[in-house]
Amino acid sequence: MNLLNTCSIDEIYNSLDDILNIPRGSVKDFISCNLQRLLNRQYWEGDLDLFYERFSLPANFCLKEITIHHITTRLGDIHKETFTIDNLETVLLSDNTLTRWLKKYKIEFKQDQGICVYYKGCIHEFKSYGEERLQKRLKALDDSCVNGFLFAEKMMGCYASLTSMPEIFSDLMNSLDRTDLMSKYFAEKKCYMATVKVAIEDFIFDGFSEKMDSSEKTRLILKYIINYLCYKLSFDKACCFENPIIRLPDNKNVESSDILSVRQIDNYEDIFEY
Repeated sequence: MNLLNTCSIDEIYNSLDDILNIPRGSVKDFISCNLQRLLNRQYWEGDLDLFYERFSLPANFCLKEITIHHITTRLGDIHKETFTIDNLETVLLSDNTLTRWLKKYKIEFKQDQGICVYYKGCIHEFKSYGEERLQKRLKALDDSCVNGFLFAEKMMGCYASLTSMPEIFSDLMNSLDRTDLMSKYFAEKKCYMATVKVAIEDFIFDGFSEKMDSSEKTRLILKYIINYLCYKLSFDKACCFENPIIRLPDNKNVESSDILSVRQIDNYEDIFEY
């Protein structure tokens, strides 16, 4: 097994034991024995060399796949067997529940030097300074990626709006002066957390160089993982961990075969932390 599964604390321990081909419980024993040495440190301060030495890992050790947890809202019922997560370009230019819903209100999208928005049959022009972000995303297709959190809990509260509606949807409705549709969407949507497996070579850490190789990404992931395991094992209320955002390249979509699970989120406080 080559997948580092971050769905739960038990899955992390078990999948790490399997990846390292060591007896079950070995990683947990390592964390327990070194808890005081590793506890109450920022993730980057952890002694990762201690982990590599304990399990005889070469400096170029690489994970193959990890899971991330993607928050999305959808209209209508979903089925895991056909559930996919598409980048912005694919979503807006394909036939799906969202584009069909918007078409009822005479809002359509066409490809022409990026993505053009048509409203009531006429191309929509972006004019105000506040629409610069929206125009950049549609025209340059910059920031059209799929992203997710490394851990399935205590996500950063500043992203809780993901459980409401996509940022680009609210930006577009404001630009079209159709804020009434935001209320309609909110009333009809359902929110889901999808656990997705991604290859180590495919993903990008926000805030770090996109040129990181697989062994560098592995070391960074393991620093986050050890920090999280210490948090879960400790009863120290002052202990905390960081839950990083991981994104795929802008041209990547997630097929249903790479989605391990999908569960509905009824209350944003179940996964987001303030």
